[in-house]
Amino acid sequence: MRILLLILLFLLLSGFKPTKVLLPSSLVIIDESERVLVAQVGVLEEAENRGKKIYEYQKCVGIPAGAPYCAAGQYYCFWKATQNLNLPENLIPIKKTGLAFAVYEDAVARGQRVVYTAAKHDLLVWKKRIGINGHIERIVEVKQKGWVKTIGFNTTSGGKSGVFYKIRNIYHPLQRMVVVGLVGFQYD
Repeated sequence: MRILLLILLFLLLSGFKPTKVLLPSSLVIIDESERVLVAQVGVLEEAENRGKKIYEYQKCVGIPAGAPYCAAGQYYCFWKATQNLNLPENLIPIKKTGLAFAVYEDAVARGQRVVYTAAKHDLLVWKKRIGINGHIERIVEVKQKGWVKTIGFNTTSGGKSGVFYKIRNIYHPLQRMVVVGLVGFQYD
């Protein structure tokens, strides 16, 4: 608890503030990717970061079996949506990567900064203060006071690991990671 308070104090004093960035997209792709996303809930790991379906997520972005797959799973939903809709992959709004923070960095480079408020379909991104490791989940419901319901890949629930619904806060750290921001979508 003491470490968490020190991290929060450091963030307040350092002026760190999460940002939200909008990327252009198509509502039809966003909606179809949500259908794909919801269908993944309940997929379980057979071993640490391994399983038939989990390998599909990893393969989709070119990372090896056994690698963390939170970002790969989010990308997979957009990729599968383009496949289902018979649309080209270049319409996928997020970067093809296995790194959560790389999705955010790419969005900052290409997107439009807007007011930091959560919206359905936003991607919530955390990052460790040192290194490249992070985590990413998609918001499926916005609640009050920064609370959101998400779907996350490479998460745990009830002692199992896989794809689950989670309740998060867009301002709160996750384990030893801080929120860096939201990646949202501007529909055509």
